[in-house]
Amino acid sequence: RPTGELSELEELASWLWVSNGLDVPTFAGLYQHALVNPCPRILQLGSPRAGIEWPIRLAPFDEGGELLQADAYVGFGTVPTFADALAELAAAVRSCTERGMKVVVTAPSADLRNELAAIDPDLVQARDFVSLNALLPSCKIAITHAGAGTVLASLSAGVPLVLIPRGAPSQLRTAQACETAGVGRSCVGDWEIDA
Repeated sequence: RPTGELSELEELASWLWVSNGLDVPTFAGLYQHALVNPCPRILQLGSPRAGIEWPIRLAPFDEGGELLQADAYVGFGTVPTFADALAELAAAVRSCTERGMKVVVTAPSADLRNELAAIDPDLVQARDFVSLNALLPSCKIAITHAGAGTVLASLSAGVPLVLIPRGAPSQLRTAQACETAGVGRSCVGDWEIDA
């Protein structure tokens, strides 16, 4: 959450302490016990504002599955509002295939996957789901909607990002943090993909 929202939550919780005649603890007691923080330090724009913080690093949990290899991964997550984006997905795929790159693209519907695969059947594999932990180590780039799962998996694999936020505030913040940290390029507003 943005710092402003956390400050507002702290303010709302403070009256509970005061109304019971108690001193207000740090952070209004909201994070007194701990905060599990999966966000890498390099992407944090400020303090997570927790009394105790346990940073964690995501680790692969699925070692099985089909082994895919590609030069690029293109995907906008699993939420249909963000994932059903034919124009953006097709532009990203074309940008890669025009450079001779092998692409794995994920899309939720079979019709969308068929359309994307038809861009260049020799270079494009369209899937409904892939194990990012298995795929990303072979990739040179990931083009994504700036969702936390894909961004963290890409960073964990050392893959640079092109981020095309699809409107969620968290995606915009993630894209900004990645650009600020120098691990990705953000395309916000009017854009044209050109790797």
